[in-house]
Amino acid sequence: MPPSRISMAIWLTVMILISGSAAFADGMTSLMGWPYGSDFGPGLNYATQSAASTDTIPRRISNIVYPVIGLPALVEPESELTVIVYFAENEAYLDPDEWQLQISTGFKNPDDSFARIGDRVVQSYELALEAIAFDDATSTYHISCRIPATAPRDLYTIVVSTDLFWDFQPAAVRIQDEIGDSFSFVHFTDAQPTDIRTIGDDNEWNAHDYPGSGLGERGYAIFTNEIKNELPLLQPAFAVFTGDMVYNAALVAENDESYRIIQDTQVPLFLTNGNHDGYARFNGPDVRQDGLEFFNRFYGPNYYSFDVGSVHFVVLNSYDGDPARRHAGQLVVATPVDNWGGFLSEKQLAWVEADLADAQSRGQTSLLFMHHDPRGPYTADQPYPTSPIAGDGEEYWNYESSEWDSDPTDDIHNETPADNTGTRLLALALTHGVTHLFIGHNHFDGIWEFQAGDPLTDRFGDAVGGLSALQPFTVVQTTACAGNARGTGGDLEYNGYRWVQVENGNIVSLEFNAAANVQSIPAGNFWLEDFNNDGRYTHAQVVITNALPDDLGVAVEFYLAGIANGYQILDERTQLPLSFTDLGLGQNGELVVYARATAKGTGAKPADFPPAPGQEAKTMLTSRPHPTNQQPIVSFTMAPTNEEFTYTFDAADSVDPEGGELLYFWDFGDGRLGTGQTISHHYIVGGPNLITLTVVDPFGGMAATQSLLELADCCPDRDHDTDEDLCGECGMTGGTPDYLGFASLLAVAAFVFALRSGARKRS
Repeated sequence: MPPSRISMAIWLTVMILISGSAAFADGMTSLMGWPYGSDFGPGLNYATQSAASTDTIPRRISNIVYPVIGLPALVEPESELTVIVYFAENEAYLDPDEWQLQISTGFKNPDDSFARIGDRVVQSYELALEAIAFDDATSTYHISCRIPATAPRDLYTIVVSTDLFWDFQPAAVRIQDEIGDSFSFVHFTDAQPTDIRTIGDDNEWNAHDYPGSGLGERGYAIFTNEIKNELPLLQPAFAVFTGDMVYNAALVAENDESYRIIQDTQVPLFLTNGNHDGYARFNGPDVRQDGLEFFNRFYGPNYYSFDVGSVHFVVLNSYDGDPARRHAGQLVVATPVDNWGGFLSEKQLAWVEADLADAQSRGQTSLLFMHHDPRGPYTADQPYPTSPIAGDGEEYWNYESSEWDSDPTDDIHNETPADNTGTRLLALALTHGVTHLFIGHNHFDGIWEFQAGDPLTDRFGDAVGGLSALQPFTVVQTTACAGNARGTGGDLEYNGYRWVQVENGNIVSLEFNAAANVQSIPAGNFWLEDFNNDGRYTHAQVVITNALPDDLGVAVEFYLAGIANGYQILDERTQLPLSFTDLGLGQNGELVVYARATAKGTGAKPADFPPAPGQEAKTMLTSRPHPTNQQPIVSFTMAPTNEEFTYTFDAADSVDPEGGELLYFWDFGDGRLGTGQTISHHYIVGGPNLITLTVVDPFGGMAATQSLLELADCCPDRDHDTDEDLCGECGMTGGTPDYLGFASLLAVAAFVFALRSGARKRS
């Protein structure tokens, strides 16, 4: 069945109004202070401003400040994407020819010559630049570019390069069809994989540890496979992580390892911090490590909002405030800290009030995500160290009392259990139409529902600040995804994550198995193994093991050798072919097949779950060359335009003998790529350029053709070229292509397939 290609835009608006900057439309996110300016929001300099920490903070966010790994962009094919790049040294760098932007499904990590990021078969697609503006206030370039029409629905690394710098952000751009008001997302929280309480845990519903995961590394094993196996198989539209990425026994090492895991995800992750991420350590009066600064430089901003259809997602930093109130010590087995409950700064409260009010004025439903429970109970802030080993009991939310004001420069002081930043936030949420509040921190599942007129109560049933619900309001607590899990009231202890179903803008499902009182999907009960699935073979197999009672709708990717007649993917149980949802072309001529399948469940009753090891259900999916599909016919023409060194390429004469819609992949011979039946390309490097067109039919059948284009020296006309070097040596990018070559694809008749050129090496 041919892949569907829908070209309507999601248009989930980003409006950036900061001094001197034009407003940009994006496919997705309401970014960092929108629409009220950088005075309230964290601002575009969240990762580039001077740090208070005296320890060196490793930078995972350098030039690209949006989209980033913890604040990705959700876009559709042919929609607009705004990329924001920090580069203060050259304010007038506004010529689109000075920039090259690509998205890639896989990438070689420049920090580790043996490591790859993302998929094992790399697809790269060029982004067409449409406009560039520079914002003096934040020293950022705002680059408006267009997503290729035929880029597959996948999660991409974004790569930005000029002749002065080069930068990338993994897992930062998600291309998908229109979401609308009906979609699924995942709420997960509290990884803390180095928490010593996790070692040796064997919770009943997490009995099926993944192949090869030792109990001694159970926290990292579960977190890794949730990120690399479970979420990619389930393919929610996105996931929201509400804090405690690390345990914070060794801040740099733990963030390095967690970043290494999440950069390989295939699901966009919206991240914020928890208290463990935000602890601050001091050397005397100096801040040695501020965890929030580490979070900004590794993952992204701490608070922001974004829209999906008519639903407004607000993600907050509930461990806010000056380093003094987040002051923590460091022991081998624990992190002593006095204030580890929730708190919001004045600045963030002002931002969220404006943000929620604006969403309400637009008729949107708002959902709130944060680490702590603002319902309390409430504990007064204390100066460090009053309790040198651990806090005094549980801390859900802290308030500034008359006994100690952690920040005398703000207007938050003399709070009470009845009036504090937690109750103020809840009042804003109830007033401005928030229907659900999602929290972490406590490592167990819970749902508290309030109808209109009901007094708001905390988890212990005590009234909260005299507040009452103005409309149905639900508080949703999700268990730890990998850290120490705590059942309550006889409930099962298990690690997992919450699958949330939205229909017509309303949440309709929050529980995995209500009959067994298991709200979250218990981790460790399904996984994927594959064989020959690396782009070199025609016969590959994917095996999905499912220990859950129910069948799972899953997404799979096959990486196959490019062949003339294409493929079928068969479910071995039924011998029926799967429908392809999308197709892509690897940089070495591999075919990437995206498909949906059903992973059969065990059918067990809740009382019989989980099954004994070896009794899980297995679903086997196998590829084979298509028995009847015909190879497409490929042809193109090229002609100069009125603009010097610009040519139009037209593949209208390429056809599928069976009438299917073709995909068109261009390699222009100068390190630049393109897609689409008709396309224009401007050359900045002269000499011989070997143009290659590859077409792919709905079943993955391929054909390719090439033509040589000779160009005279085009460099002397460029403003930055002063020495009239040879054209091949004075292009803006310099260097030589990372790869250039051709692969032969043998079918009924031999045809030549050109290896697609990638980004040029940078100095």
